[in-house]
Amino acid sequence: AFVWGGKRQGGVYWFVIVLFLAELFMSVIELHISSSKIKIMIYAGCYCSAILESILMIPSDYVLMPDWMKFPWNVDVVPLAIGYLAMGYYGKEQITNWMREGFVGKRMLLTGASIIIFIVFAYAYWEGKFDYRMDMKYSLYPNFVFPLLFPVVAGIILLEISLILAKMKGVSSVVAYIGRATMSVMYLHVLIIGQIVKRFMGENYSIFWGVIIVLCLSCLFHYIINKNKWLSLLFEGK
Repeated sequence: AFVWGGKRQGGVYWFVIVLFLAELFMSVIELHISSSKIKIMIYAGCYCSAILESILMIPSDYVLMPDWMKFPWNVDVVPLAIGYLAMGYYGKEQITNWMREGFVGKRMLLTGASIIIFIVFAYAYWEGKFDYRMDMKYSLYPNFVFPLLFPVVAGIILLEISLILAKMKGVSSVVAYIGRATMSVMYLHVLIIGQIVKRFMGENYSIFWGVIIVLCLSCLFHYIINKNKWLSLLFEGK
């Protein structure tokens, strides 16, 4: 299962292979294709093909998924990852503009719209009038709009929160360090919750304290491995 990876493997480790394959594929496109129109068509095709697979072939309940659809390394998820990667790559200029003073008006407008969209869908979900589940690991994103809308809305809100925190003395340095330790957080959060949080706080643990414990232990691990060049090379490749 570890070698096969993907849907057969527990935890979040499937994501690293998917990201690597997406970056590799995108690098080939960017290095060998000069036409912007062709690249846009390829990236749009990747996104649409992934959504179509989810709509037509993926059951809503993972238990019902046949073994033959549990592809090695989750290669069927790579097209969606390529679509997201392309969005970030070509949207980096807009992200940079977001932090400039002259962009404040548009920033407030986009942030306000994103918050409204979030509240509307959260309320609809709470009332039982809207039910949508997205899970990249299990190729579950059966809609053409929502897999694009929700990450963009969440990204805009989180970016604005980050800018606010960056202006707060004391908090900004802590948030910056957590940002540098995100890979450690991603790899360790399932292990910490399963082996430490649930063991000492029970199944109905406090989400707040769960997050605090995960962040503290992950940042401690990040600090330790970065104090030793061999551990840093082993765990972070640098």
